[in-house]
Amino acid sequence: MEGEKEALEGKEVKYFDMYPERSYKEGSAAQTHFRLAESQFYRLLNTGMTKTNLVKVEYVLNPDLVHHFRECRESLKKKHGEEFSYPVLAFHGTMETNIKPICETGFKIPGDNGHAHRTDTGWYGKGVYFSEYPAYSMGYIQGATQLLLCQVLPGKAYQCTKLIHGHSLMKSYDSHVSPCKKELVIFNKYHILPQYIVHYQPNAGEFKYTSPPKPKSAACNTAEGKKGKGKKKGGKLTIDELTDTEMLKTKHDQAIAMPTSSTLDGYSIQFTGTFQNTQAGMTALVKSHGATIGTKAVFSLLIASKLEFDLSTNKILQAKKKGVSIVGEMYLYDCIINHKKQNEDHYRLDD
Repeated sequence: MEGEKEALEGKEVKYFDMYPERSYKEGSAAQTHFRLAESQFYRLLNTGMTKTNLVKVEYVLNPDLVHHFRECRESLKKKHGEEFSYPVLAFHGTMETNIKPICETGFKIPGDNGHAHRTDTGWYGKGVYFSEYPAYSMGYIQGATQLLLCQVLPGKAYQCTKLIHGHSLMKSYDSHVSPCKKELVIFNKYHILPQYIVHYQPNAGEFKYTSPPKPKSAACNTAEGKKGKGKKKGGKLTIDELTDTEMLKTKHDQAIAMPTSSTLDGYSIQFTGTFQNTQAGMTALVKSHGATIGTKAVFSLLIASKLEFDLSTNKILQAKKKGVSIVGEMYLYDCIINHKKQNEDHYRLDD
């Protein structure tokens, strides 16, 4: 894959964006990666969730984690034999704001430096929980639209037969498996390699191909920031600027730090998509600056992600029908930071 070799030889974490394509490109590494993640996602998805569509995959390359992961594979091979050194692909559900930090520095094991489970005490051990069944992982993140798909090294797995709340790793074993065999508990952060960020859309209806956004660089995006911003035309921000992850994070953090105000007074806001914060966090932010939260039927401003806009989801179509402005999240941050409403037209998501 273009840029992959250079990424592995470097030190920065890199992300390669991939989208479903109708055409088959023989030998395309990008398509191979996408179809691997897509296959794993759909293969074990509950039949009742067939309306869930996979809309984007980010291939993650963290050279440091790759190095440690390979070392651990070799260690397991020497310890137990080759059959115990093979990884499995498994999903992990977490708050979307945690995903990129995990990709940058790896997982935190409960108990390390005071880190604790977010949802429970660890029914089958004090480790990190994965499942080969995406619906299991989705259960931890109601309302979210992203999952981590990782390579994990089970090694020699201890088969649990009952609850063992917060138990440490069983002696002579490398992982635990739940009684139903649908949850895998990993106790070593270097036995986990975050490989794909899977973006999905629940209750999506019929699948539709969408045109991928224009690439911001020749090969990929780095965690250190994306360069090559577009130019403004008549004050309007380009799509590159509106979706610049580093800039969005910076402005989000600035907006969060601002004292409460009435800057957004008069707006009845709805959200669709994923942002720098959870939708609950975004809701709290706009309410602290005077806005109210609209209903599905009545709202005066729609804050959307570019992906949702491109997919023309129900909320997008509803806003267009009503003549409601659809803008990127940067609009909110700039309003709050500058203590006044900005020109909505400058933040529209259409090209």
